[in-house]
Amino acid sequence: MYKHKQKSSGKEVFYRFNAPEEHDFPSMIELFSKKPDCLKIAPFSHLTPIPTSDAIASLSAILLNEDYYHFTHSGREVIDGISIVQPTHLIPLKARAWLDLVHSKEEGMAVDAKDIRKHKNDILRLSQLLSPSATVPMPQAVKSDMAKFLATLALGPAIDMKSLGIKHFTSDQVLKHLSQIYEISG
Repeated sequence: MYKHKQKSSGKEVFYRFNAPEEHDFPSMIELFSKKPDCLKIAPFSHLTPIPTSDAIASLSAILLNEDYYHFTHSGREVIDGISIVQPTHLIPLKARAWLDLVHSKEEGMAVDAKDIRKHKNDILRLSQLLSPSATVPMPQAVKSDMAKFLATLALGPAIDMKSLGIKHFTSDQVLKHLSQIYEISG
């Protein structure tokens, strides 16, 4: 069993689950989906219901467009029967989530600044898992979002990397490393 995550509004969400009661379960599970063919989805929706039995009728998934869905799927690895998104493919997902949260906050929506900061910090920490020689091909839409994320961070205030547990690299070095891996010039 998992506790389910709550938004800053206090409303329960049923696409992200954390804090498992069993220590050998994954620490977090997030559900992703492309637009289902069998359901009508409101324009600009970012979540979709998952058709299931009545027992778990509230289950949903984070809705990905075709580019992000195929990109994410291409970066999955199955470990002990569980699909895991590799860090190379998780970073662009988190960058897109960060961009969406920043945009929502700029539009006046209630967004917890901790959520924005967490995605950025996760990306910087995950970058340490990437091989310096890796390159990750991606659809243009994903690459464009990743470039926007990196450019925004580069223009922002200095990031205290030591507070993130990153002792041997500056934020500029990490951003350059990510730009090389995702083949973003600029």
